[in-house]
Order: sequence, then C-alpha cells, then structure tokens
Amino acid sequence: MRIRDMIEDLEEVIKESEAVKGYGIAIASYDNEAPGEMNVISIGASHTDEAQQFYLVPSGAEPFYNLEPQHMTAGGLLASLKALGDGALDYTVFVWDQLGQTQDGRIVSINKPLWATGIHDGAQLVYFYYGDKP
Repeated sequence: MRIRDMIEDLEEVIKESEAVKGYGIAIASYDNEAPGEMNVISIGASHTDEAQQFYLVPSGAEPFYNLEPQHMTAGGLLASLKALGDGALDYTVFVWDQLGQTQDGRIVSINKPLWATGIHDGAQLVYFYYGDKP
C-alpha cells in the first residue's frame, strides 16, 4: 500500500459515513495460531523517513524511536497524509512490527507492508491489514 492508496481508502470510508473521521486508527493481522482470528493493535504515532517510507507505529512503541504519542483518528491521519504533499504519494506504508533491542542497545523492528483497509464500527476503528494474507 502506498500513501496514495491510504488516502483513497480513508476518503472512501469517510464519504460513506462522516462519523468515521473520529474513529481511531489501528492495524490488524490474522492470527497464525488461531485461524479466523485477528490481532488488532492501536496506532500511537506515524513517521516518515529519508528512504521515502511512511510508518504507522503501534501504541506503546513511540518511546523506542523518540516519537511523541498521538491520538490518531481517521480524519487526522487523512489530513496528515495530504499535508505530506504530492511528492510523498508513492511512499510505501509499513507498520513497525516485532520490536526488539540488540545487545548494543539499538532498537530493531521488522517492517511489514499494509495491504488492505477495514472498518469496525462497534469499536470505532479504521484498521489497516498487514502481515500474511489469509
């Protein structure tokens, strides 16, 4: 998924229901150990790097990368993505997954691309799928 795709998906779900602007942002992956189950994690920050990549940062992981936690909503994320400008539309979007610390103190993670968007009206979340597809 690229920033362009994320913008289109957010615009579409907000067009369907204006209330979605206030929904929180999360990531979701299918649970390999419990078929049919999903793991959903709220997003606490976002980050763009010099390699022209955009990251969603799971809640609780912000301090590892010296990022301030943000209360992310669908409307706020959409505005932030658009503010990056046309030059960022083709940046790939990743989630930082499986965070760890090396023996020398560096923080490492596995970057996983996002591949689809979903809505959970009951939980008031817009979530982005990452990881293995079912």
